[in-house]
Amino acid sequence: MQKIFKWLTPLIFVGVSAFVFFFMTSLYKDEPIDVALANERHSKVPTTTQTKSWLDGFAKVKSEDYYYPTNELLFRFDFEQNAVLGKNLYRFLANIADPYELFCLEEVIKRTNLHYMLNKIDNTIELLIFSDDKSKLDELVSQLRQYDIKATVEPNNKES
Repeated sequence: MQKIFKWLTPLIFVGVSAFVFFFMTSLYKDEPIDVALANERHSKVPTTTQTKSWLDGFAKVKSEDYYYPTNELLFRFDFEQNAVLGKNLYRFLANIADPYELFCLEEVIKRTNLHYMLNKIDNTIELLIFSDDKSKLDELVSQLRQYDIKATVEPNNKES
């Protein structure tokens, strides 16, 4: 059996090679190639000369400003002007544990027309409201107790 495989492998290789050779020669029969025409086709260089180069046209195009994408924005709020006017600011603070609490908070705040700020530190989210109307903030705290959301109202200190 080994002798058969020993001689059969080279015979198969020679047979496949011969088949590929005859198949390729039948596809590409000897056709005369005009060497002068082939050289002429590949050696043509466009002789048109342009009065303006593409670089001049590119330099004249006005470019739009590019704004880099950001992942982090920093806002500063200056509450000192309210202290100068003699207003006492109160800070409403609620820690948000899940998306349902955030939804409830936003719906209640929409009814009171107060502006709020979300502050995310690590995995905790705080909702902050600064207002000079303590009664509105206390009413907001009582409304949030219905949803089991804990919130506090405290005077705004300049250190925080």
